[in-house]
Amino acid sequence: MKQRGFTFIELLLYIALISILATVSVFFITNVTSSRIKVEVQEEVTYSARFLSERISREIRGASAITSLAANDLCLAMVDSARNPTRIYISAGRARIGWGGGGACSATTSNYDLTSSDMVVNSLNFVNLSTGTSKNVDYTVNISGKTLTNRQEWVFNTNVKGSGEIRTN
Repeated sequence: MKQRGFTFIELLLYIALISILATVSVFFITNVTSSRIKVEVQEEVTYSARFLSERISREIRGASAITSLAANDLCLAMVDSARNPTRIYISAGRARIGWGGGGACSATTSNYDLTSSDMVVNSLNFVNLSTGTSKNVDYTVNISGKTLTNRQEWVFNTNVKGSGEIRTN
């Protein structure tokens, strides 16, 4: 009469095969998750940079004059008195916009973040390219995404360069 069951060698082979499959599966799932997080960070940084660039260009086009311009601070005179002056600047690593108050740019009454708390604006530089009657501002933004774990492979950084011309007189 034959006994049914597994020999010790067969049992060890099954355990080894299952261990190998489990290891490969865990590695694959970890790799897919890591790639997904990296792509999400890149998309958010790209979206934030594009949004910030479009907003700066729109504010410049809607202005009536350049009130003051520093390397990382732009103050615009606006036609709409409720939005006069409008200031675009960096504060605590975030791009901000402020308007109203009718006085100096540093005293704007309504100040809002233009970037989320997950983004860090490393630099925001403005250059006055105005000549004669043409009033132009060139700007460069460097923005990066923050991750909760601060893993280097999940950090993404991008530069956006743009310009705007004041259209109203």
